[in-house]
Amino acid sequence: MASHNRATGPGRSRLGRELSLALAFKALVLALLWFAFFRPEPGRPKPEAADLFAPPASSIVQQENLNDQR
Repeated sequence: MASHNRATGPGRSRLGRELSLALAFKALVLALLWFAFFRPEPGRPKPEAADLFAPPASSIVQQENLNDQR
């Protein structure tokens, strides 16, 4: 009876191996997707943090023109 309650039975090691393989496969797929779609272009400068959150220059000019018309 005690052999059924052990955490290292034959069923447990197979389950652990299958889960490990599934997780490794998913990590590999995610890494390949990142390299395919999200990898930064080589030689391209990284944008400054302020540039990522700043409004486009065209919207600033349009707002100034609206204020001048008043």
